[in-house]
Amino acid sequence: MPIPHLRQGTLDGLCGIYALLNAIFQRIYHDRGLAYKHQDEHFKRAMGCLPKTSILTAVTDGLTCNELLKLSTKFLKNYRLVISPDEFKIEAGRPFLPQQFSNNLMFHTEIRKIYLEQRTAVILGVSYRMGSQNRRAELNKTGHWLALRACKPSGFYVVNNQPGENFISKNTQMRTNDLRAVIDYDDTIVLRAVKTKKPSKLHT
Repeated sequence: MPIPHLRQGTLDGLCGIYALLNAIFQRIYHDRGLAYKHQDEHFKRAMGCLPKTSILTAVTDGLTCNELLKLSTKFLKNYRLVISPDEFKIEAGRPFLPQQFSNNLMFHTEIRKIYLEQRTAVILGVSYRMGSQNRRAELNKTGHWLALRACKPSGFYVVNNQPGENFISKNTQMRTNDLRAVIDYDDTIVLRAVKTKKPSKLHT
């Protein structure tokens, strides 16, 4: 039997921060090379936005949707993109209400509309379920955050910082070994670059 090896996500719950940074780098940042060049700085700033009173819990157990939204808002507060001659700020929000969608097709259609907007990124929240049973798996981590990389008629391509598939079919499922990763519709965060009125000297 092979000796198991540890990967990011095996012992920590930092997928929310990875998804946030990947969403910005993949879909919003005008110079991806420059963005990834400063990825260490971005990661440290994002880690600094974790709640100080519960940082250990956030690192070991991960973030809820509201917690990731608060972290994203704090991280993006002074974040500016300068695409001459314009400057943009990035806003984070939850676009969907609980139980807003009655079927997978409706959700896919709305996500595709958002994806087609310029300088807009989507972070998807998924739950892991065993086999075909409609219940959360009894695992240390029952959820995962993924950055949307592309939206096609057949489904979603995602940036997955953990081992596993990078495609979620149109029925919003992604299989990893004996687990099914099912998108939680209301656990969706959207980042939008919004043009500012006045130039600023804040960092990009």
